[in-house]
Amino acid sequence: MSDTGLFIVPARGGSKRLPGKHMIPLNGTTLIERTARCLTESALGFPVLLTTDAPDIRSAGKALGWNAPFLRPAELASDSASTLDTILHALDVHETGAATPDVTVVIQATSPFRPAQAVADAIRLLRQDGTLDAVVGMRRNTVPAAYHYPETANLTALNTGLEPVLVPNGTVYAIRTEVLRRDGTLFPERLGAVITDWVGSIDIDTPDDWNIAEALAAKDLTGQVIGWAGTELPWSKA
Repeated sequence: MSDTGLFIVPARGGSKRLPGKHMIPLNGTTLIERTARCLTESALGFPVLLTTDAPDIRSAGKALGWNAPFLRPAELASDSASTLDTILHALDVHETGAATPDVTVVIQATSPFRPAQAVADAIRLLRQDGTLDAVVGMRRNTVPAAYHYPETANLTALNTGLEPVLVPNGTVYAIRTEVLRRDGTLFPERLGAVITDWVGSIDIDTPDDWNIAEALAAKDLTGQVIGWAGTELPWSKA
């Protein structure tokens, strides 16, 4: 496959559960800055396009060398706006002045401990396996759905002997751009996965998530949290 790719970082200024989270220092480093460090360490060299509705996030992205040519329109800045529509809008703007990338890589800034290797491995897997249309970051759920119970149910086991299942964790979505536009999803049928452990999979959405991340970040003042197992490439669905 061709090497052309584009990182798109969606970072909305508003947040129903944790307002302003992208610009709050986490052990001295904002989520935007942590994302920039991760992308640099991935060594992929793709340009970064920031889509945000917030002037302060836009300014921070520009200071990091990201492309931030627009502020997101209001209809894409609400709690009900979809990530997919936001990404397609960013692609449309990008393509007014640049060639369409072969691969679009969506990187949410809310994964502060995402290993750079996970991002690099997502692209590597797409390059190695031409049958795949996308590679998504996932974590193992060691409590399969068969062991989830409604609060009103008696707790008779529904199933036994099940293998762990994989759950998307928001760390990376790498998808062939033509497939993204054709299918209108970040999860096409021919999907592969890169797997990170629970620390690498942390996604900050609530104050509790922030408190957990803050405690972990404080373990190591360099910002390199000890504890993730790295990335694995054991699974793909053709």
